[in-house]
Amino acid sequence: MGNLPNIYTGVLNELAELQGRNVAKVALKARSILVKKLLPSYEDRLQEMDRNLHVAADESDSDSDSIMMSKKGKDSAPKIRLPKFEKLKIIVERNITIDDVLVPFFYHEDK
Repeated sequence: MGNLPNIYTGVLNELAELQGRNVAKVALKARSILVKKLLPSYEDRLQEMDRNLHVAADESDSDSDSIMMSKKGKDSAPKIRLPKFEKLKIIVERNITIDDVLVPFFYHEDK
């Protein structure tokens, strides 16, 4: 959406300013497109999320912020570090859409 040609910006602004019950959906959609145009690209947001999550996990204490993941019948369980809350707080408090870039990390190979 960020690569929308500037020629459409003026038209979208005019559509977004429309008022009235009959055109409310059109105005809302135009505003939505304008907001999406201002967002960084998906790839940029994905890379930033990856950096932020790695920083949060790398700065955790080795023992106090670790949990043991184990399955029945296995003696050696891998330790997974929990990220620092203060570092994750930065991600949560940012005024940017993260719901689409967060999902890929649920299935990321680096637990």
